[in-house]
Amino acid sequence: MTRMTGASRAALAIGALSALAVARFWADLHLPVLVDEPPITEAIEHVLAGRSPYEVVRYLYPPPPAILGAALAARWGLGAAVIAMRTANVVGVAAAAWAALAWGPWRGRTRAAIAAGMILFAPPIASALEAGNLSGVSCGLALVALACVEQGPLACGILLGTSVALKPSAIGVLAVLIAHPRFRRAGALAAVTALAFLALGPRQLADMLARGSARYGGVTTGSLVHALECFGVRVPLALPAVVIAGACAWGYTRRPPMSELALVACLASVLSLPLVWTHTLLLALPACAAAAARAIGTHCDASRRALHTVCVFGGIEIVFGAGIWRSFTELDRGLQGVLTLVPLAALTALTRYGMHSRP
Repeated sequence: MTRMTGASRAALAIGALSALAVARFWADLHLPVLVDEPPITEAIEHVLAGRSPYEVVRYLYPPPPAILGAALAARWGLGAAVIAMRTANVVGVAAAAWAALAWGPWRGRTRAAIAAGMILFAPPIASALEAGNLSGVSCGLALVALACVEQGPLACGILLGTSVALKPSAIGVLAVLIAHPRFRRAGALAAVTALAFLALGPRQLADMLARGSARYGGVTTGSLVHALECFGVRVPLALPAVVIAGACAWGYTRRPPMSELALVACLASVLSLPLVWTHTLLLALPACAAAAARAIGTHCDASRRALHTVCVFGGIEIVFGAGIWRSFTELDRGLQGVLTLVPLAALTALTRYGMHSRP
């Protein structure tokens, strides 16, 4: 009997998790319209009409989703583009759940069971599929890219570049890989892949650069940018550069193992984004998994292990409960900023704690 390769096992697992996601979110996936889909479908219609997708106020993605969606819609109708987006999101969240456990001690059926639990209960996965946001496919591609960078740098570069071209949630991951001497080629290939996708629509790219960045301000979201805006500090462009540069410098000077570099790269991505929603926190899954692995596997007395476990799972609850920022809008701006920082601080703590976990 032929033994399955690691890639084959991963593909089989992601397929099974995708089927579970379809069953779990069957009702949502069959709704006529999901909440985050109208800006994308309107942008697709604009491209079909020869207009810029950035005439759609709520379209905050790079050009490729609108351009590729328009190509599908021109041949098979707008419904085909919607089906393609939903299918990509389903496979994306399944891949994210599987890849998030790549640096933990879990193998085989145990890993599959934990990934299935994520599909059923993890808020970022539910948010991505219920909203129809492309964070599902974007973050899924990025996490798979990180998981395979050591064995398959070529695949890593293509997957990560595609992720950033669809939605730049993992821009910090790309920068950290480029800065790390060992993974620089994979990061460079990712950058080239992303640029190749962006080159599909040079006019739309120019529109994005001219008008896209101005749309992020004033939005109540769970990002570090928004938290600082609540304190009167407006640095939407400088902050991402500082956060990502710090992560790159750390990776370059420390040369950490991939199990640690992946966590820091994902954290840098989340902290650098101007908009952070619950589905964005798919990038937090590796840190949460690593922290849980360390807490459960702590070699100490039962009471201390229980304390570690309670603290870690409490932190995970705080991170994934970050959607409560929508209730902060009526609060004092300073208090709103403090409460927005709490989930980000919890994610940072989980990342730091999980970095001592070993597969």
